[in-house]
Amino acid sequence: MNKILKNIAFLLGIGMMFVSCGTSLAGSNSGSLVEDRSSGVVMTFTILIVVLILVISLIFVVSKKIVAYKNSPEHLEKQKKRPTTQKDLSEVARLANLTKKERELLWNICKTRKTPNIVYFVKESEEVEKLLKDEYSAISQIGNDELVATLFSLRTKLLRTFKQALVIRNTKVIENGTVFTFTQSKGFHHKLKLTDTNADNMIFTLPKALVESSDMPEALSKISLVFEDKDYNPYEIETRVVRYEDARDDEKRMITVHTDKVIPLKKRQAERIDVQQPCTFYSVKKLEDKNNKEHVQYDVSEKEHEGTLEDVSMGGCRVITTLPIKAEQLLSIKGPMDKKDMDSAIGIIVRTTKRIDNKFILHVKFVKIDLAVKNKIQAVACGYSE
Repeated sequence: MNKILKNIAFLLGIGMMFVSCGTSLAGSNSGSLVEDRSSGVVMTFTILIVVLILVISLIFVVSKKIVAYKNSPEHLEKQKKRPTTQKDLSEVARLANLTKKERELLWNICKTRKTPNIVYFVKESEEVEKLLKDEYSAISQIGNDELVATLFSLRTKLLRTFKQALVIRNTKVIENGTVFTFTQSKGFHHKLKLTDTNADNMIFTLPKALVESSDMPEALSKISLVFEDKDYNPYEIETRVVRYEDARDDEKRMITVHTDKVIPLKKRQAERIDVQQPCTFYSVKKLEDKNNKEHVQYDVSEKEHEGTLEDVSMGGCRVITTLPIKAEQLLSIKGPMDKKDMDSAIGIIVRTTKRIDNKFILHVKFVKIDLAVKNKIQAVACGYSE
């Protein structure tokens, strides 16, 4: 805008100069035809300059009004409420790096569910979750596992790209009902539920396994706890135990102080389900086709072993066992992956941890799992299915 004003002032100066010259020539009264012709040309040019200045000035005023309108709350609200266009979708797809299938699914959702301008809508994370959850309920009945998987990958990209997560800096803002993990002895992960909170303290309900173990921290001692917020962002806090108290139904509670020592941790690649159910597992041999290395088959042993299935995601799980199985071994695991149905998956042990009770934690990464099973796990982990 400043540049336009400078150009207008420059042209106005030139115009005034020609007007002055024209007036001087016209006032010579010499009667020469050349002078008359020259004076006419100057006056015509001056008029053109003045007209040009007026046009530019008008454009400046109009453009300024347009910019002001586009920045007005009325225009912004109108843009938010209008239907989504292909141009809007292209902008969201570019920012979220959507695949062709993800983009097509999002466009279909916007059309069928009459979603308002997706450019603004994706920033409302709760509304996005509700929209995708409703869509999941519809397409899960069709039995199209690939479409369900596309929905979950679309969800991940939209939330990671557009959701503006608030960083927790003090425990006073943590919601009641949040589950914390306490690890005292290597391999033992105790789940503590935040029952209540006040201006000074946090009150946790303790699991029986912790109360009956030797892992109970002493009063006035410092402890570290890990939790995830509602957006699955993990944090570690350092707090101090104030005291213990007995509650009804034979529960025991732990009271700790609030703290501002809240440290963000690296977010997991996939949401997890807090499972602790019996499972069976079998050793597996990998059979490769020499002529086609991409074609891999797995030979599952018939010998069955018992274990406990924990902490399941669509990418892996933990298995508790008495067997000291080393890393890099393949297992076929059968258990309630989504807390309900008995499903199976083949995975490789990436790490083995020995606990003080001589049991072993097998940290397993899935290498072969049916798409339908992955979808069921993800549906429960995201709260789309109970």
